[in-house]
Amino acid sequence: MRIISRLFGEPKPKPPKSKPEPAKAAKRAKFDPVTNAKKIREGRERALKQYRENADILRGYEFSPAPDSCEYCKRMARKKYKLSDPLPAIHEGCTHPKGCRCSIIPILK
Repeated sequence: MRIISRLFGEPKPKPPKSKPEPAKAAKRAKFDPVTNAKKIREGRERALKQYRENADILRGYEFSPAPDSCEYCKRMARKKYKLSDPLPAIHEGCTHPKGCRCSIIPILK
């Protein structure tokens, strides 16, 4: 340490750490099941578009309900659709507090 201080001089003292300003409370938007359902629907539409673009390796798709989904979605579980079929409708009366969160999954040929 002495050699280093001879070559480079004494190290400068570190300034005291300043306390970070308290973070401003982030304004969180209230959860809206309708907006959530719209986002999920858009995601399903994008997925189906990709499935149709890959029709050479895909046979269709199936409905996959969330683990804690409503009875309507559970009844639709593992229902198979052709790639030409329209998307299954999001159940408007889904009883889950966060709305329908079910998805579709591809079926390989």
